Amino acid sequence: MQEKSEKDLDISNVSIGKQPIMRCVYIDPACIYEDASNDYVHLAQRNRITFYRESSNDSKQAEQNWIDYQKFINDKTNDFKREFNKLKATYKDLEKAEKSYKKLVQDKKKLDKNYCDLLKEYDTLLNEILLPLKYLIKHAAFQEEQECRMVYITSLKEDKVKLDFGRFLYVEYNESVKDNLDKVYIAPAATQYQPYLAKLLSDTEVKIELSKNPYRLK
Repeated sequence: MQEKSEKDLDISNVSIGKQPIMRCVYIDPACIYEDASNDYVHLAQRNRITFYRESSNDSKQAEQNWIDYQKFINDKTNDFKREFNKLKATYKDLEKAEKSYKKLVQDKKKLDKNYCDLLKEYDTLLNEILLPLKYLIKHAAFQEEQECRMVYITSLKEDKVKLDFGRFLYVEYNESVKDNLDKVYIAPAATQYQPYLAKLLSDTEVKIELSKNPYRLK
């Protein structure tokens, strides 16, 4: 059988398409309980200083932009809290259904169709909702990271998953990352990677700068 050339290969089989970028959510672990009064939630967001750096000659405009942005973030935070509380309540109901199912099996009683339907919903909840959330919800102690992520969940058997043994397990991203970059900041502890980034970005106008943020508090 004749092997296909690189031009003949279907790129969809070896790389992933455009993915949404999602904000990480920083919470106090105490708020995950259904009856918790602590509902502290912090969505990844820009820092106030970035608005002043953008409008260095107009502090009044910078402050107004910051106020508008804060309103946007507060609305998004309230949306998340509302949906997160619904999710916790649903999870609690399905957890009760699972316990009832186990008891029915132990008692060797006939399974009710409603219980079976609830268990299917339970599996869907775990597989399609909770698993992605696992990679987006982080401890509040790390909220200064203000991190955003792309999440792609698949099987290790999929052709898209590449292996650089002993170093990386990854998937190729079909979209051009370079076309969507404006500036890259390098942490003081990662300056050894600057030449590699400079080479990768040599055909772009992307700026590479050493971060002025302190690596750790003294």
